[in-house]
Amino acid sequence: MLTGAWLGTPQAALPGHTKYCAYGKWPVLDWPPLLAANYVAADAYNNHNRHVSDAPNFELRQLDPNIAIPFLNETNGTAIIARNMRMEGCSPFAARHTAAATDCEYDVAWAQSYSIGVDYTPSATRAGNAVFNRHRAPTSRLTRLLAHIPNIRAAAFWQSSTEIGVEGACIMATSTTAETAMAALSWNGLNGITPTARGLLLNPNRGVGFVVQTTHAKEFALAHWLVGGADGGRLCLRCFDSAGIVRESIAGDALASGTTLQWAPTSKSWQAGAVMQESDLNRRQTVRFGPEVAFAQIGIIGFDGQIEVEALRLYGLPEDAPAILSGCPALPAGGRTLMFSASWDLPSMPPGATSNADVTVPGARRGDFADASLDTSSIAFVLDCHVWSNDKVRVTARNVSLSTVDLPAAALHVQVVKRKVG
Repeated sequence: MLTGAWLGTPQAALPGHTKYCAYGKWPVLDWPPLLAANYVAADAYNNHNRHVSDAPNFELRQLDPNIAIPFLNETNGTAIIARNMRMEGCSPFAARHTAAATDCEYDVAWAQSYSIGVDYTPSATRAGNAVFNRHRAPTSRLTRLLAHIPNIRAAAFWQSSTEIGVEGACIMATSTTAETAMAALSWNGLNGITPTARGLLLNPNRGVGFVVQTTHAKEFALAHWLVGGADGGRLCLRCFDSAGIVRESIAGDALASGTTLQWAPTSKSWQAGAVMQESDLNRRQTVRFGPEVAFAQIGIIGFDGQIEVEALRLYGLPEDAPAILSGCPALPAGGRTLMFSASWDLPSMPPGATSNADVTVPGARRGDFADASLDTSSIAFVLDCHVWSNDKVRVTARNVSLSTVDLPAAALHVQVVKRKVG
């Protein structure tokens, strides 16, 4: 099915199940001629693979509200490839995908924008396709390392005496939750995680991942490594709006390249429909988020059983370097260090006297390391500090001089540090 007429002669013909592509020129169209549609019709066989088109020359006409996109890909196949495309008067998309096609590549030699992508309709069920834009952006499809934990065991810390977290990452849970806020769905540490000699053993309903801003950046690849290179684990994603509120079961919010994502309403997350394993060629996957997704949680969960995670890395495309949220006020998860500051006006204290200040440090737990400092030039005092209950820290000032001292109010700073997993 072609939605327009082809003009001119074939640009190139390659052996092995290949179609021709010709120079085409069209006036205003609601939909442009699309090469992938030439391979299949809606009621025909649609699992095509390795169709190659060399040097197609598209001269369309983008006039709002019409759309001018060179390729319509309605297939569930793989490796539909266009090389050295010329895009004049086109929309900023090399292709529109409406189904489960993946591993497709669109190489743009010339266009009127260096920001060319793939347009995924709400009916699309797979991502994992790429645009190689060589027009003023010759390295635009190389990957950028955004976040990495090369040794999760070394980054692990005790959130409490029974809960473990990972520095620079958030802990995920797939159990039933009523929470809707991004910070509340990104835990600093949970039980159900056991340290091993090389990694962390996660229960099936536990996971570890990154929280990334997706306002502009939309495509990512999460690479995980289980101890011994074992298969296992599933992708787990959560989507949030610009206010950090979870978006629930909205079509087009999340796609993956090697699996169909399934909505889990009890945990408010998208989960992969299959375990990640080499035999199914789905261990390496990319994910794509919809235009309204402002923040996303991207991680790996056990689901089918326990998994022993050793390393985790997140990649993106080089045109964006989005923020990874961790250990900050907006998203405290992944932080080992907690801070508190306030003014403290000590009373007049004779030699040897003490004075206490009880302060609230959210996330502090008994057994955490605690330190305090007072912004004063006096050497008459020493400070002791310890966590005595959840979120509660006591600071004790002792006058070690031989004189009574009455200091003006000064800034008190308290720092609590989580213990590394030994």
